Amino acid sequence: MDYGQVELAQLRTRLTAMDQPAWLRAVGGSPQSGVVPLWRAEVILGPIDVQESRVWRYGVCTFVSATLTGVALAAVVEADATQTLALNDVTFSFDLNAQCNFQRKPCFAQFDEPRLSWPSVSYTLSLMQPQNQFQPPNGFLIGAEAPAFAAFSIAYRAFFTGNYSHYGASNPSLGQLVIRCCDLRGRINGVTILPTGLDVGLEGTMLEGAQLEMSGAKGRILVHAEPGAYTKVPLPQGLDEDEWLWLRSRDDWLDYRWFGTHETAQNEDVRDERPVEAALDLAVTIAQGEGQYLEFKRQLPDPASRRAALKTIVAFANGEGGTVLYGVDNDGSIIGLTDGDDRTLDRFHDILRSWTSPMPVCNSRLETFGDKVVLVVEVEGNKSTIHALTVDADKPEYFVRRGATTFPARPEELQAIARSQQTTEPGSWRGLLG
Repeated sequence: MDYGQVELAQLRTRLTAMDQPAWLRAVGGSPQSGVVPLWRAEVILGPIDVQESRVWRYGVCTFVSATLTGVALAAVVEADATQTLALNDVTFSFDLNAQCNFQRKPCFAQFDEPRLSWPSVSYTLSLMQPQNQFQPPNGFLIGAEAPAFAAFSIAYRAFFTGNYSHYGASNPSLGQLVIRCCDLRGRINGVTILPTGLDVGLEGTMLEGAQLEMSGAKGRILVHAEPGAYTKVPLPQGLDEDEWLWLRSRDDWLDYRWFGTHETAQNEDVRDERPVEAALDLAVTIAQGEGQYLEFKRQLPDPASRRAALKTIVAFANGEGGTVLYGVDNDGSIIGLTDGDDRTLDRFHDILRSWTSPMPVCNSRLETFGDKVVLVVEVEGNKSTIHALTVDADKPEYFVRRGATTFPARPEELQAIARSQQTTEPGSWRGLLG
């Protein structure tokens, strides 16, 4: 279960079993008979970098950070009486509800502070003191041996997160004790995104028999986890914009990453090593295979092959645009051009100008892939006219694209293109590279 409720007795059992240090940050009100009523506390148990212990005292509130053990914390997770917890020279008092909410989270969970490098279970315990004790104080905070702040919200954020900015701070939810327990069974410990797959690092105590699953719109890939080494997850068509990577063990998940449109940059342990240069990105595009907007040709047009080599460019120009790769076989293997040199682009444009009317608007360039040269021709979509192939100047031919195949245009298709020119804005350019 990813979230729910548990009894405090169950939480105590887990805290007692965790042989890990606990780092606690807390804030409470004014001392009453030497005891500070607790307003909010956040605890992290696990292999983390514990921060320096410190105390900020103000007239209306007190901030404390300190370390303790899971056993010591478990001793005060009781609901049958008022509890006290001594940290440094400050003693907090509080009463707890008998149940608490929990939520499981992956590594580097968004909006958490700090973002933990291990999966975790976050338990939220409610403090049962009178609600009027949980009202944030107003006014400036000035302490004899503490930094000065213009508002409680700013002081809270500075103490709990290390962000001392005066802008954008908001008051926390008081009346809570939040305990975050790192889950050491397994984690994704670094992901490298490559053009046709992922390299995934794994770490944990229960990885025997674990699996990595990649799921998204393109389907599902399942591979066995390889603890101690990078596990390779093949993605022949590249990484989609909405895919999930699960580290799973039998019927449970241990960790996951979501690769959304903007999420990749937010995953702190994910490195995107897909090349940004179009030449190196060629493998990803070719792996997609021929389709509505992509066509492969073995060689440049010549007198014997000009019709077959140019009709797709005409079809792309009459539709939504597309990309033609010269020097790539039908099966996607890169064979390269036999005459790919500095004059290739000029020769190609001369051929296109001679055998099409009007000449489609193209962005053409040579890309080197290893020791092979590929001509990339990105064709702009329909803008202002119908394009024809004029191998025979007296018999212009018109083509359209349907799926991965180029067909002679039917009369009604030419009529539809003409109508679209009169009623719509210029068509979109669907080049796949660059």
